[in-house]
Amino acid sequence: MNWFSAALYCRNYDMDLAVIESAAEMNALSYLTTNEGHLGLYFWLGVTDLAEEGKFMSLKDVRPMLYAKWVKGQPDDAGQNEDCVHLWAFDNIF
Repeated sequence: MNWFSAALYCRNYDMDLAVIESAAEMNALSYLTTNEGHLGLYFWLGVTDLAEEGKFMSLKDVRPMLYAKWVKGQPDDAGQNEDCVHLWAFDNIF
């Protein structure tokens, strides 16, 4: 599903898309998703720059993104149409 559908799905169950706020959280999530065999998948995060290009904010509480671990060359706003953040494995590391 797309980012908007994923955010709505979570809200329907009184949840929010995850926002990674530290290296420790990133490492724990990476460990969990890798050990569960999810290397070929990606996961939407509750972070977007829809309001202001290049300024990534938490969807839940509209705070600036506290932690980022971008792959080299990202974010690139391909086609000037990428505003939502997802987590995916690169070289078997999320």
